[in-house]
Amino acid sequence: MTRQTPALPMQSMAVLDEALFEQSVEAERRHARRSRRWLFVFICVMLLPAGYAGARLLGFAGLQRTAATIALAIAVATCGAMIIALVQWITGQFVMSFSRPGGGARGAGTYSKAQALAAAGRLEEASAEFERLRTAGHVDIAALRAEAEIHMTPAGNPRRAEAVLQQIRRTAECTPGEELYATHRLIDLYQGVLAEPGRALVEMRRMAERFPETIDGQGALAELRRRRGITPH
Repeated sequence: MTRQTPALPMQSMAVLDEALFEQSVEAERRHARRSRRWLFVFICVMLLPAGYAGARLLGFAGLQRTAATIALAIAVATCGAMIIALVQWITGQFVMSFSRPGGGARGAGTYSKAQALAAAGRLEEASAEFERLRTAGHVDIAALRAEAEIHMTPAGNPRRAEAVLQQIRRTAECTPGEELYATHRLIDLYQGVLAEPGRALVEMRRMAERFPETIDGQGALAELRRRRGITPH
């Protein structure tokens, strides 16, 4: 008998919760700061013998040698800590760029007016502003995401959200993370307000085929098997 893959709850396929993500990032930052402080102290202590040798070579004696020893150890440790901090920052930026494709402040200034209009409940004006930006050639994937999200709300236009999400996937600059985001949100639309379960299954099949090694792809495959016994091919 073929062993069936356990079905994963559809909640696992939801778009990343921004508040929880921010909390996680802040916790990692606090942990990194503590780690850097302790590492700095440890390196300083380990460098004291080298600092002493350097101070001696420079001709210091007595209290001056002691001060020079400490100063040299701190100087070298500071350089090491800066290098480590730089590596951590680069790594963090890489992770965030994949986890939150198109997010953050990048490009936010171009569509902030549209977002403000949407927040005030003036969705028609917000849509007109996004259209103006498209006409002027100022729309990037971040702006498309923002437009899609305002139309995912109960007061929005779900068909417009659908069109924008599909546009994201057609954009030449679309990364795998952005494609995954768009597919998630299309599934949300088809299972929710648009009530098109057949198209939701099509998107799940796409996710399973495009991202077979990810939790998302495996969850989509399990859900397909649970619902219809369909194995994407």
